[in-house]
Amino acid sequence: MLQAHGLTRVKENPQVVISMNFFIGKKEQYTPPATVTSTEIKYVWNTGMIGWNVGGYTSAVPVTSSTTTSGYTTTTYYSNIRLNFLNHAKLVGGKKLETPPLIWLGEADHSGSDSDIRGAALIMFGELMKEFPGQSVKPRNAMCVFFVMADWDSGLLPRTGVSSAM
Repeated sequence: MLQAHGLTRVKENPQVVISMNFFIGKKEQYTPPATVTSTEIKYVWNTGMIGWNVGGYTSAVPVTSSTTTSGYTTTTYYSNIRLNFLNHAKLVGGKKLETPPLIWLGEADHSGSDSDIRGAALIMFGELMKEFPGQSVKPRNAMCVFFVMADWDSGLLPRTGVSSAM
């Protein structure tokens, strides 16, 4: 995927070092039991005797019923992938750095019912890389956060169609 963005993997003296952080967290939400009570009107037949005569009539009677649904827990998982593109020359330059020499940083988030980040990682990584420098500046409908750092002028990344969407 990175080769499609003009980057080539080398083992010695790379210009850019890429580090990846990921996180997955579990969120549980409990829904307590609920009782629904309802009343409906039913008509009943009443009979009676007056002397030797038998008679009847209907009357309305309220009938109350209730149903209870049991409580349940809903579990969702939050996943986050972060890519850090670092200037290798500054990392190994011998100077003590107060901040990492970031060239580009991107994050992608996902929420769902799967606890395994591997299921969504390729999609998240793909969405993240759609915004990598060298791509279109058109906004996307992805939950990604991207930053282009001050070290952009190092010339280590492609410059066409710079995208720094938030």
